[in-house]
Amino acid sequence: MTVSGPPWNLRAIVRFSDRYHLISGDTMENHGFQFLRIAWGKPKEDRILVDLGVVRQALELVGARAAG
Repeated sequence: MTVSGPPWNLRAIVRFSDRYHLISGDTMENHGFQFLRIAWGKPKEDRILVDLGVVRQALELVGARAAG
C-alpha cells in the first residue's frame, strides 16, 4: 500500500491478490490494484483494476457448469 497527499486530497494505491472458489469446483486467483482518492476521510474515487482474462476464464467455467 502506498499513500500520498494531504488530508483534503489523499491518494492511495493498494496491490492485492484474490482467491475464490467457483460453483464449478475450480479455484481461481486474480491480482489487481485499487486506486483511491479520499477527501477529509470521505471516499471520492475508487477504481479497481484486475486481470480481465482471469475473470473471463472464471465466467467460462461457471457457464460450462451451468450448461452441462
